[in-house]
Amino acid sequence: MAREMAAEFNPMMEMLCDFPRPVVTAVNGIAADLSGADGCRHLVDRLPDVDILVNNLGIFEPRPFEQISDEDWLRFFETNVLSGIRLARHYVPGMRSRGWGRVGTGGVRRHGSSWRGSGGREDIRFAGSVQLYPSRA
Repeated sequence: MAREMAAEFNPMMEMLCDFPRPVVTAVNGIAADLSGADGCRHLVDRLPDVDILVNNLGIFEPRPFEQISDEDWLRFFETNVLSGIRLARHYVPGMRSRGWGRVGTGGVRRHGSSWRGSGGREDIRFAGSVQLYPSRA
């Protein structure tokens, strides 16, 4: 399973290959509920610039499709989609002005009959990214 997960992370590792300056080794945590605009503002107020943004926030509720209300769909959309849009909208201009940056979008999908243990496996997928520098292709 470790090899499979490493292979799935490969697209994100490629984002780091041409990083233009030394990677900072200090890591700090910021507690923020990114499911709404206030939480996103809280984060960007405390961390105004980033070079790499990985949007990996997502929620769901295991219910039959026809039992999910409009309010729940709106909550899922605000958390799963708008949180990443809000952060990217803030961080992308700085990435462009510095001439380098990456925005990756990821998620964890459930396979099998359980989240952990036998019968299930966690599968990391990166659904897309935004390239902020001229392509070499």
